[in-house]
Amino acid sequence: MRTGEPAPAPVGPSEIARVIRNLLDNAIRHAPDGSRVLIELTPQEAGILVRVVDQGEGFEPASGQRLLVDPGRVEPRPGRASGAGLGLVIARGLVEAHGGRFWVEDGVGGRVAFWVPATA
Repeated sequence: MRTGEPAPAPVGPSEIARVIRNLLDNAIRHAPDGSRVLIELTPQEAGILVRVVDQGEGFEPASGQRLLVDPGRVEPRPGRASGAGLGLVIARGLVEAHGGRFWVEDGVGGRVAFWVPATA
């Protein structure tokens, strides 16, 4: 885990813990055995950016954002772990309920990020 200076956010610790737990569960499920999962915490002036990166196959460019809306419409890749896909949807809902943003990123490995605003 990498972290910078503390950055307060207007969310309860249990909600953020659930978001991170969902993202970690997803990363562990889809990454190769024995690989690493990185959590990056980046304080920003208006909030905090959290990114979870694994060494798995990542997201198909056309389906990454669709996973966050309707996971049932995205076919898993052959040989890939399957699941209902609700972990990402729940995480997105919790982040957005607190005024944040949630997205998947293209790139090597699975990359999911979210941003939550700092308290006023």
